[in-house]
Amino acid sequence: MDRLYDCKVIGNYLYAVGASPTGSLGTYEFVFFKLDPANLSNYVKKTFDLNWFNDDFPTSLSTDGSNIYVSGFYRMTVSSGSALKLDLDLNVITTNVYPESNIAFAIGVNTKTKNIWIVSDTYLIIADPNLSTKKGVLLPQPAPSWFYSSLIFDMDGYGYISYGNRIFKYDENLNLIKTISLPDVISKLIFISDYIYATSGFKLYVLNRQLELITEISLNGYNFRGASFDNSHLYLAGWMDTGSGDVDWLVYRVDPLVSRLHLVVRGTDDGIYYRWMTSSWSQWVKLPGLTTDTAALAENRDKLFILVRGNDNGLWLSSIRIPTGEFLGWQNLPGTTPSRPAISINTKNSKLYIVVRGMDNGIYFRELNSSNWVKIPGSTIDAPSAVVLNDKLHIVVRGSDGASIYHGQFDLLSNKWLDWTKLTGSTPCAPSITTNGTHLFLAVRGYYNRIYVKVWSGSWEPWEMIPTGTTQSPPAIAWYNGKLYIFVRGDDNGIYYCWKTETGQWSAWKKLDGITPSTPAFVPPP
Repeated sequence: MDRLYDCKVIGNYLYAVGASPTGSLGTYEFVFFKLDPANLSNYVKKTFDLNWFNDDFPTSLSTDGSNIYVSGFYRMTVSSGSALKLDLDLNVITTNVYPESNIAFAIGVNTKTKNIWIVSDTYLIIADPNLSTKKGVLLPQPAPSWFYSSLIFDMDGYGYISYGNRIFKYDENLNLIKTISLPDVISKLIFISDYIYATSGFKLYVLNRQLELITEISLNGYNFRGASFDNSHLYLAGWMDTGSGDVDWLVYRVDPLVSRLHLVVRGTDDGIYYRWMTSSWSQWVKLPGLTTDTAALAENRDKLFILVRGNDNGLWLSSIRIPTGEFLGWQNLPGTTPSRPAISINTKNSKLYIVVRGMDNGIYFRELNSSNWVKIPGSTIDAPSAVVLNDKLHIVVRGSDGASIYHGQFDLLSNKWLDWTKLTGSTPCAPSITTNGTHLFLAVRGYYNRIYVKVWSGSWEPWEMIPTGTTQSPPAIAWYNGKLYIFVRGDDNGIYYCWKTETGQWSAWKKLDGITPSTPAFVPPP
């Protein structure tokens, strides 16, 4: 009887991989199925023996959309990890054996580099699309005595590997970024909309991409190795002990957390309006309160923080519970400002930092839970923009000459100011800065109201002009789901946005319903 170990929908077909007995030899070979989901009795079956007279077992299946990749192992006196590449008609294109490993537990196609990652019992291997080894690193030891292994990628090409009760985050060059341990062995990892879901023991854990725990959900069963997402719900398959020596199979349906791009604008009535986007935009919701300027936004775990300048130049902070949409009211913070404020989160410790232009044109910042404002050297005649990256608070401002652009850093670990750097170019408006966790992105309004973007990865790259579009207000910039987004107020007070595609091209501008007299404010998950 055939044993099936993994399956995946590719195009219009369901593909499954397993092991099939070879007959009188009592050994197994790879078996592949291509099934019609509308009629599962309509299928194509093919077998492949990687190593005759020995057992061949698959473990997982992945795809780049054009090919199928299968991990597994063959067993002689010792086992060796193996991988196969097939076309969509189940013809084997190439195979490879990795003698440095005993079992290849998981295989995946990196979403950014398109390289093939193979997770074994001891090594993490990068191979090219033809399965030739490019690089390998030893997984952190000691290896657990028994474990499952699962491999997923986010949209920026970071890989997340479960190994016993631990999750490892690697960059595309196999540098280990972070490790987290859960209480029990992890059965499965799933990546949905900027969040990582891990089944472990009797619980489903939800983490962000920094491997910070967001929430956990108790499950009645365990060993939830089966998981599928239909763009609306997450389905988990596992089993539970009935207490009488039998087991019952369980299927859970979970409503996943949603990675949202949050948008807040000032209305023509000075009201504050909010909506969000996943695969489509929600309706506008009018929030309590008024503002005379653009809001500042930050998301921290399950809350969206909204900071505005009031009619009295005071600072007012509110928040929304993202899962429920509950508005939690306004809080008046110490201090005043003649311009819109800035707010940013340090994802390493979830601290929120507020940066403002003072009534004396000085530049001040404070941690939300601190009562003390810190004055930074220098001055500005406009609103600052700020973001935290690698424990440094990065601040960009328009200079007192009304045109120059300055970038400065405050080291949050040593509490030291690291001075200003004057950038090339000029702007008649406040600049806007964001990060994707590794780089800074700066947007300004330039000559003839065109929009320019600049990238920092330790030093600043040349300016890039967005090919189309103009604005008479400061542009807003943020990184969301692997893309760089720009929002602007149009000459007609309309709300427009575009993004930079994976090929490096800028999309056409899209217009949202509604109008605003100020720059839109938007923020993605941290």
